Amino acid sequence: MEEVIGIDLGTTYSCAAYVDESGTPKIIINSFGTCTTPSVVAYDNEGKVLVGEAALQSAVDPKNIVYDSKRMIGRQFIDKPIQDDMKLWPFKVVDQMGKPHVELNIDGQEKLVAPEEVSAEILKEIKVNSEHSLGKKISKAVITVPAYFDNKQRQETMNAAEKAGLTVLRLVSEPTAAAIAYNLSNQIDDNILIYDLGGGTFDVSIVKSHPGKKLLVLAIQGHTHLGGQDFDQGIMEYALEEFKSDGKSFPEDRPKAMKRLRTACMEAKHKLTFQDKPCEIQIECEGVAYACMLTKEKLEEICGPKIRGTLDVVDQALKMAELKEDQIKYVLLVGGSTRIPLVQNSLKEKFGGEHKMLHAINPDHAVAHGAAIYAHLLKKVTPEPKPRIKDPETKPATTSLAPVPPPRQSSALQLEVQDIIPLSIGFECRGGLFQPKETTSCTAYDNQESVFSGIYEGERADVKNNFKIGEVGLRLEKKKEKQGYKLKLSKPDGEKGLELLDSYLEWSDDFPQDKNVYAEKLKELESKMDP
Repeated sequence: MEEVIGIDLGTTYSCAAYVDESGTPKIIINSFGTCTTPSVVAYDNEGKVLVGEAALQSAVDPKNIVYDSKRMIGRQFIDKPIQDDMKLWPFKVVDQMGKPHVELNIDGQEKLVAPEEVSAEILKEIKVNSEHSLGKKISKAVITVPAYFDNKQRQETMNAAEKAGLTVLRLVSEPTAAAIAYNLSNQIDDNILIYDLGGGTFDVSIVKSHPGKKLLVLAIQGHTHLGGQDFDQGIMEYALEEFKSDGKSFPEDRPKAMKRLRTACMEAKHKLTFQDKPCEIQIECEGVAYACMLTKEKLEEICGPKIRGTLDVVDQALKMAELKEDQIKYVLLVGGSTRIPLVQNSLKEKFGGEHKMLHAINPDHAVAHGAAIYAHLLKKVTPEPKPRIKDPETKPATTSLAPVPPPRQSSALQLEVQDIIPLSIGFECRGGLFQPKETTSCTAYDNQESVFSGIYEGERADVKNNFKIGEVGLRLEKKKEKQGYKLKLSKPDGEKGLELLDSYLEWSDDFPQDKNVYAEKLKELESKMDP
């Protein structure tokens, strides 16, 4: 019998879960006996691919050990985050057709690997481990992505899953998955803020839960390049300065040495998460001993600016949802970096105390639990998906399953999840400007009969700086003088607009030569768009 699973494809660690026969979500243990798998892939000289702990424990050249694929996927080589990270990565990243590719050296031969291929290896490892652990075939999954992933990043994630032999039932945003995991729809009829700070990304979602009925996402904000790794980097920079002040120059050009230093800094951060006593960052390299002390106060000084920056993102989400802090019933803490005391204390101060903080599930497992529950529900109600440009998380899935009393059991949910798209959708107007949805645009000349425009995703005023997701044509039946006919692109939510665009693209794949058929189709699309 085939099983469906939920996968939290993380920047630093990935995790998978399933729903057992009693309706309880459970984490799938990997071949190393752990709940999470490091999102690391190593390529040895024999062409063998190692994933997770096997990659970390291997003797492979650090230049052939790849991580942070989630920070590269769906991006352009010239993007500033890519250029900044390239200075820190031990592996080489090159420009291939505008996309970042990792350049490997396999037995003297150069090989280019795309970010989605690296992610595919991680997903493949999770699939194999899940099949071995559950004793069932796995071919379908719900995969989580950061709430602020754009359409390109989501599509490349789906491509990675396809390469791994997985059909994506749905992509769901990580904070939404966490909300499902906490089973809010059965217990709390109020506004919930999900604060998700992981290893490499940060998301905030505000949801309105209706017990047993609906989970409605009111707002999402985030940063696709902020997490525990950035804290580790700050600690490393502090340690290197301390070494220099002691008259010792650390070999920063040695990838293996830098890898060991990063590990030591990360371990120090973890220790200070649970203790107040200062800890020592100590490492020996080439016969030289390097050491410095890290206090809790210094850690907060290093991490403080970025943590305070997350509160600015929280404020943006509150503004988007048109809510104030006292209108938030609970704050869900998700992601390993929420264990940092300064994070928790900052949120307590902002929202009014410890009683508003929810820690019911291990923050490392919450997202995978929610994805597994959603996969379990979709298995019962969802036909085979039709992958194209459609945002997989925007179409609500409604289930009607027999209730089971115990909390956090997926069969207890009768759930409709309504997510929202993370970025503005709009079209190109004259001058190359970006016109967001719900805006009005004039025709270009008298008696104009039709318009044809690109549809873009993004927040920049110049359309060329946004991402093109398709094109649409509309026939204008009423012929009026210039400035007399105003076309309004109305898309009240992401679901309707993306579905219309998807149907248009499917039709245009077999573009008819008969102009009457073309005119009829455009008329149909125009009526559906309700200009």
